[in-house]
Amino acid sequence: MDGPEAISVLRKTKTSARISSIRFSPGPIETPIFGKLGLNQEQTAQFASVVSQVPLGRIGKSEEIASTALFLASDESSYITGVDLCVDGGLGQV
Repeated sequence: MDGPEAISVLRKTKTSARISSIRFSPGPIETPIFGKLGLNQEQTAQFASVVSQVPLGRIGKSEEIASTALFLASDESSYITGVDLCVDGGLGQV
């Protein structure tokens, strides 16, 4: 259930219940799997070209994705609804 559907449900039930759906768009994220993929030089160069386009100039960390999910699941985000949060170092704005 995404934001608009959740809002529709809340309006119909007229409760103060909070319906959360965590949906965000991560960019390139460094995880242990990269060291196990056995990428050749060409594949590594292709990945490096994607990373070079990230405005922050680096690969994201899995902890940054986890922190985003925790924030969206917390009461600190209680006034956020119907958003697709890009956690991509600015790549989506390029």
